[in-house]
Formats: sequence, structure tokens, C-alpha cells
Amino acid sequence: MTKAVSLALDGYGIVDQRARYTANLLAHFSGTGGLFRCSAIRSVGGWTSDTLTEDLDLSIRLQMKGWRYIYLPNVTCPGEIPPSLDLLRKQQFRWAKGFAQCFRKHHREIIKSANLSVFQKFEALMLLATYFVSPFSVIGLALMIPYLALFPISFFFNEYWQTVFAPIALSISAAIYLSPLLLYGTTLSELSAEGHRDYGRLLNMVGLALLGLGTLLSNSKATIEGLSRKSSPFERTTKDGVIDPISS
Repeated sequence: MTKAVSLALDGYGIVDQRARYTANLLAHFSGTGGLFRCSAIRSVGGWTSDTLTEDLDLSIRLQMKGWRYIYLPNVTCPGEIPPSLDLLRKQQFRWAKGFAQCFRKHHREIIKSANLSVFQKFEALMLLATYFVSPFSVIGLALMIPYLALFPISFFFNEYWQTVFAPIALSISAAIYLSPLLLYGTTLSELSAEGHRDYGRLLNMVGLALLGLGTLLSNSKATIEGLSRKSSPFERTTKDGVIDPISS
């Protein structure tokens, strides 16, 4: 589980954050390995506790007020991944709810901003809506039951491929399933250039898919609560000091 999550974090740091910085898109501080000017924090009203992701909220407010940041992908910072599914679920619940709360809090300001292009606004909203995929996935899985009940299995192997929807669905599916491969393939290629060659880590995408299913209902609940203003306590992700003897 930790190997799978470490691949996700490497992709986030090496590809996602670097791309956002290079393209001047809205980025978010993940709460790890960052330095802020005290004057910058004070200028936007300081830290706030009205969302469960106060780090994301602060970084949005800073960027919307014109503050710039520098992202250094080659500066490493040791961290600890939740070593149990229960801890990971609680961490993901907090992130999912916090992202939804920030979407609710900032979406109007982003849309009305005169300093952002249409694409920057769209991408910023997509960033904050990251966890919306969870409830939509639950709805999609639920619809599969009546869908499969209405159409026999033989339909999907024969008549379906003669409909106009088949090539459209195939194209969308190809983009969806190729995206993680491109993301993590690029990540491992970048790490390989720095002397960390291990393309076998691509197999951890299977683990990520399973973890996504395992946190689907919890993240869906968190997203809905975040949009509906339902409050909940901040559950800190405990640190156990577990160190991989191979990596160390």
C-alpha cells in the first residue's frame, strides 16, 4: 500500500506540481516542504480554520492576491506515508472534504478574477474539484446494475460495436486509461535520469486502483459534506516513525 501511495506522491511532485509552476497555473501547497514569507501570510488574513485543508486554502488566497511562488523539484523532503488503510482513509477523507470546502469557498472569486485567463480559471476549478470523481464514480457503478440488467452480455460483444457510441466510448476510455501510464511513466523517467531507475514501480498502479476503490465511499461522503457545509473535526494523520530499511 505504501509503495503504491509513494508512486502517487512522486507523480504529484515531479509532474503535476512542476507542470503547474511552469504553465503558471493555480497550484496548491500540500503542507510539506514549504517556506512562506510572514508578510505574505499576514497580507491575506493569516491561516484560517474554516476548511480541513488550511494549507490549500492559504496557497489559493496568496495566489489570488498576486503572490508568486517558486517550486524546486530537486529539493527533497523526507515524509511518512500512512502505514495502514484506516489511517490512509482518514487522511483521504480530510483531503477530499477540504478540497470540496475550498471549491465552495473560492469558486466565485476564481470565476470573477480579472487576472486569470479562461483556461487558468477552468484548470483551477478542475484542481479544486479533484475529488468530485468519487461521488460520480459511485453513481456510475450504481447505474451499471440496471444497465447490465437491461442489456444481455452478448450485446456488449456484438451489437454494441455497431452503434455510434462504441468509437466515442472507446476514445474516452483510451484517454482515461492512458493518462495514469503517461503520468507515472514520465515520473519514473525523470527519476531514472537522476539515478533512480525502477520502471517496475509501474505495477504499483494496480495498487493505486485498488486503494481508489477502497476509499471511494469515504471520499464521496467527504466531498458531499464539504459542499454541504457539514463540519467535522480535524483528524491528524499520526506518524509512527516506520522506515523502509531498503530505502534507508
